[in-house]
Amino acid sequence: MRQSVAAAVAGLALALLAGGCQSRGELDNVAVRIHPNDPVALARGEKTFVFPELRSGRCTMRPGATLVLTEVGTSRWDAKAWTTGESDRWDMWVEVAASNGWPLFTLPPDRSGEKPEVYTLRMPAPRTDYDWQERNWRFDPTKYRHIDEVRIFYRC
Repeated sequence: MRQSVAAAVAGLALALLAGGCQSRGELDNVAVRIHPNDPVALARGEKTFVFPELRSGRCTMRPGATLVLTEVGTSRWDAKAWTTGESDRWDMWVEVAASNGWPLFTLPPDRSGEKPEVYTLRMPAPRTDYDWQERNWRFDPTKYRHIDEVRIFYRC
């Protein structure tokens, strides 16, 4: 499974560099590292990732979108997004990695073992803030101590 995720990420990186992306390969991405010196979050058994503003097409994810991963294998995703168009959708998935960049798991959880699942926020009307929350993503808690960075892959 790790090899298939790593291969997918490597293929995506090559496709993005080549500019000839298809389907999932059209996803933009950004990496954000955890700051392990945050004593308050770590004392609670949480690693928190806060994202900058992300843009793709007509869509924007507001700055401050937050992914919290807990030592018991649960997660919280809180974000706001908006669009200037009609009937847009924001597709995304998150890769969680160790400090050496090695992928540990993906969110939403990888059900197929072949490729990451995609999480979609539908935005039917323009210029409206859409709250985007997810509380049901789970991961293997034995991987918690190795978590050091996340990369979000997204598109509108």
